Amino acid sequence: PEALDVRSFEFLRYLIIAVRGTIDSMLIFGPLRWIAVLWTFGVFLVLHAYAHVAFIRITTFFLAVLFVTLASMAWAIVSVNGTSAALIEQFIDRDERAETPAAPKRHPNHQSWIIFASMTY
Repeated sequence: PEALDVRSFEFLRYLIIAVRGTIDSMLIFGPLRWIAVLWTFGVFLVLHAYAHVAFIRITTFFLAVLFVTLASMAWAIVSVNGTSAALIEQFIDRDERAETPAAPKRHPNHQSWIIFASMTY
């Protein structure tokens, strides 16, 4: 492949294309999304009607779940960044010694599918 010219590279254009390609599929409201919305409303209805739980308490609970999810996402990002920085340092040190770098290690699984699923829901 051809080398990338840093001076003429349009980062904003790249960012727009990359984000557009990723976000489009996340914002589609198909049948599964509507089923999840109706299921959530049904749970709220049952809790309010039969357990006499106020909507403010239900909302407070889900707000706490949201904050826990965001905190776990932040922890995963910091952990991955730390591991990446350590691997880059190792690679730079090996490159200076002119050794062949080993295959990159896989980062430990942070159960990112659970975080993604809960944020999608």
